[in-house]
Amino acid sequence: RSRGPDAVMPRGPGPRHGDDLRPARRPADDGAIAGLVERRRSVVEAELSAAVSGASLCSISKKAGSVPTAKYLEGRLAVLSLLRRAVRSASDVGATLDELRAEWQAELDRVVGGDFGPDWRAYRAGGVDELDELAAAR
Repeated sequence: RSRGPDAVMPRGPGPRHGDDLRPARRPADDGAIAGLVERRRSVVEAELSAAVSGASLCSISKKAGSVPTAKYLEGRLAVLSLLRRAVRSASDVGATLDELRAEWQAELDRVVGGDFGPDWRAYRAGGVDELDELAAAR
């Protein structure tokens, strides 16, 4: 017998239309990402501290004007802090990383296409670069 377009197909254990067909991430993946986030955070904090010679970012930008290097590192540190919160809240860190990547890229595109200064471009680019490196490492 031929089944028409309205026929109900039996549901078996296999994937259905619309199911996510990507392989499931192992729970250990989140632990590996968490460890990498902590290591990267320490490195970026040290780089940022060296770049601003220990001064606060607010005071240095008021005194020095545009500081793209510091803002780039600050963007990297910002996404690491967001991912650190995801780890602590037992969120799916891999999914959070992917969501943040999309958000930060959209913001970088908006900043590059708009009338924003070099500090904003550097901040968003730093975040996107950090997320790309983390994604490549998982």
